[in-house]
Amino acid sequence: MGRCSLQKADVILFLIPSYKKRLWQINLRFIRQKLNIERANYNPGFDMLQKMYQWNRRFEKAGKREVTEKLKANDRKVIALNSNKDTMKYFQ
Repeated sequence: MGRCSLQKADVILFLIPSYKKRLWQINLRFIRQKLNIERANYNPGFDMLQKMYQWNRRFEKAGKREVTEKLKANDRKVIALNSNKDTMKYFQ
């Protein structure tokens, strides 16, 4: 008891889509929400879109590195997946 969840895990999947892919997903989600095709639990305004761009940039510059550092202690368990294709290969 008291062990970190990462230490308890059998496998750690680290999903790392490219920066461009994340931007595409942010834009697509924003458009779908503005057209009421997809539901949002927040107001999908341009201010929120700008925040999402900032969060994405921050993750790219520092967040990804921080997560990687935390995962180093459990390196043998970590599987980095960069695309849907990689994910599908892993689960087959």
